[in-house]
Amino acid sequence: MKRQRLISDFDLSGKVSVTDASFLNQIRNVLRMKKGDELTLCNGLGYERDFSIIASSKEEVILEPVSEKRPAYIPERKVILCLSIIKKDNFEVAAQKAVECGVSGIVPVISERTVKGNIDMERLRKIIREASEQCGRGSVPDISSPVILEEALSLSSSANIFVFHTDPDSVSKKIDGEEGKVDFIFIGPEGGFSDKEIELFRSKGAIFKSLGNLILRAETAAAVSVYLHAQGIDR
Repeated sequence: MKRQRLISDFDLSGKVSVTDASFLNQIRNVLRMKKGDELTLCNGLGYERDFSIIASSKEEVILEPVSEKRPAYIPERKVILCLSIIKKDNFEVAAQKAVECGVSGIVPVISERTVKGNIDMERLRKIIREASEQCGRGSVPDISSPVILEEALSLSSSANIFVFHTDPDSVSKKIDGEEGKVDFIFIGPEGGFSDKEIELFRSKGAIFKSLGNLILRAETAAAVSVYLHAQGIDR
């Protein structure tokens, strides 16, 4: 039976006292766990351990280890998703699925055709943490505050820059980035990147790629492209 997982800066060396209100609510009210139930705690640094609840109150849950500490899964390839801000719900779905597909970090981008620039960072961090717990990751991907496209490109100055574009004539003949570098993946908003932005990407040596003949929604393109790069299937 799969154990529920929680990720935080837990000390996995011995008994753990959980007092954080959000974790207490998740253990007591969402998961409805009680004394004797077991779950997995991950320290966010790539290690996890199974614990059993030995005491529970309104203010605290105490757990003791029932297994040895072991490595938790962390994707081998580092992939940063630079996603133009789209509608709130769609952006949240894109972030959640990117985490499940192995993304290392997410950069919300304000591009020329971004319609709405406001996103709920606190809610996004919660979604990303819970997605990491659910899919069995050993760490929680970072998410930065929204930046304009030029700033996102400055962050990726020493990385491979991949732009997923729907125009087949724009796809680069060279599709492989340099081994050992971080992959920065850029996905545009609903209206796509502007011609000016495409020229900016070209000036930075970006590699243009396609996900096929179908026009995918931004959240779908984000998940698929992250998965392909994180797994080393298409670089």
